[in-house]
Amino acid sequence: MSQNTDSHATGLNVELSTIMRTAWAVRKSENISMSCALKLAWKSFKLKLRMKTEVVKFAFRKIDGTLREAVGTLVSDMLPKRDESTQTKERAKNYGVQVYFDLDRNCFRSFKVASLLLN
Repeated sequence: MSQNTDSHATGLNVELSTIMRTAWAVRKSENISMSCALKLAWKSFKLKLRMKTEVVKFAFRKIDGTLREAVGTLVSDMLPKRDESTQTKERAKNYGVQVYFDLDRNCFRSFKVASLLLN
């Protein structure tokens, strides 16, 4: 096996691990079937991949039950510069939450993966 193939396999394993961790976090927090949790985890993963390369319009249900249509991105050139002097230590990853930069509100926001609307 070539080194390129090994790195691709490693990347794929990390991605699948992230999807499964997200699905388990959603299933645990929302008490839904693993099938539904996996659908949401895949949708969240694909959304995050798109947001890393482009501006994306998506929708989710807020905690109060209202629908929120958002325009967000994770393109590094569109994100505000980090102020290293005020930076705190990094938090543990919460797989049940998706973070994005909201272009309408010009700030970072997040939503529960379980609240992402499926098409």
